[in-house]
Amino acid sequence: RFKVTALGTVHDNAPALAWRIETGGKVVVLAGEVGETDSLAPLVQGAHLLVAHIAIDSGKGATPEALGRFAQNARVGQLIVVHRHGNAAREEALLASLRKAFSGTVTLADDLACFTP
Repeated sequence: RFKVTALGTVHDNAPALAWRIETGGKVVVLAGEVGETDSLAPLVQGAHLLVAHIAIDSGKGATPEALGRFAQNARVGQLIVVHRHGNAAREEALLASLRKAFSGTVTLADDLACFTP
């Protein structure tokens, strides 16, 4: 058995959905973009695993520090960041920024990667 909850959100000025999936005592949230003051907080609260998009150079969505604070405040266990740019030096700086505000596990996802909450 599992429970799925959806919440309307916006991704790059287009309508989108964020998903909370609960099963076997675990919670996974697929959030897309997370803004500075985000209505996603109730959906994300206490998630074991949060998958979130961050656009390093676009100026849209949250900064790495804001995403880290959001995940920390929501008591997320593991943060998976998608929408990678493939530049190793920039990705190390991104990870360092996220880790300043978030004490849980942070991973930059590769396409087709699998994660266990």
